Amino acid sequence: MDAYSTLERSETRASTRSAADTAQARHAASDPPGKGLSIAEVARRDLEATLQLLADRAQYITGAAGAAIALRDGHRVLCRASSGSAAPELGSCLDLNSGLSGESVRTRTALCCADANDDPRVDRESCRRLSIRSFAVMPILRHGAAVGVFEIFSGQPHAFQERDLTALERLREMVNIALDQATQDYPTQASPTLDSAGVEVPAGSGSISSGATHAVTGAGPERAKEELGSTTDLSDHSRRDSKSTDRIGACEQCGFPISESRRFCLDCEAKGFRASSSGFLAVPAPAPGQQGIRSWVITNRYVIGMILISAATIAFALLR
Repeated sequence: MDAYSTLERSETRASTRSAADTAQARHAASDPPGKGLSIAEVARRDLEATLQLLADRAQYITGAAGAAIALRDGHRVLCRASSGSAAPELGSCLDLNSGLSGESVRTRTALCCADANDDPRVDRESCRRLSIRSFAVMPILRHGAAVGVFEIFSGQPHAFQERDLTALERLREMVNIALDQATQDYPTQASPTLDSAGVEVPAGSGSISSGATHAVTGAGPERAKEELGSTTDLSDHSRRDSKSTDRIGACEQCGFPISESRRFCLDCEAKGFRASSSGFLAVPAPAPGQQGIRSWVITNRYVIGMILISAATIAFALLR
């Protein structure tokens, strides 16, 4: 895990929600939309409720002890959703000067720490404080620029495999859809959530604009910080990519947000649901005769085994 620092109370209040706001975001779906809130507050509440749902889902699907989503907010990277005891607190500021998160942002690739005790890339003090032995980092990319990270944590070494990274990648797509949806619904209010640099920077570029134009000559940890400053203007891309928000759908079994090409979420698929007329996993059924024989063999396997052993013993005795 990389270093998350707790902000001053005034800064935290200005940049992210309080504990009461967190509870409100978790139950946003049950509240009347826009009740007593400005458009900007509704946009933030809806977005953060979705981010919290995705963090909870990531923890459940991967069996992690914690999950967190950190996004660019001005010149800082703040934890916007936190799930589980091993995750950093909401409003914590992610330090990208060192660690695996910074490397993930620089390379725009998912990275995994198998054992924090043996990995020199991680902040061991932070890992010990939260009892973390392994974690995975997935960069959140929008229009070619890194705008944050999606992380999962575990108290056991070697806890995450390739399938967990695949699940995390699909959930990252849901984060992008949520950001697109917030921008489409509230284009002027949702854009300040991320840095509105207005410049799209291709991978590997050495010059990045963030508000005022400035050159980035250094590489390594400092570049990771600047990569997050290259976030594109959401209001412009909301018009350009309005079709991308139409990809959002809902799981036919539990209602979880999914991409348009899917019918069921990963969890429901694991339980045996699939897009079929019955709603359950369509497994080719054996022929009636085969099914009866197979069931009888499974039920009487011990008796069959004893008969075979006895027959082998008798045959061996006769042959002697």
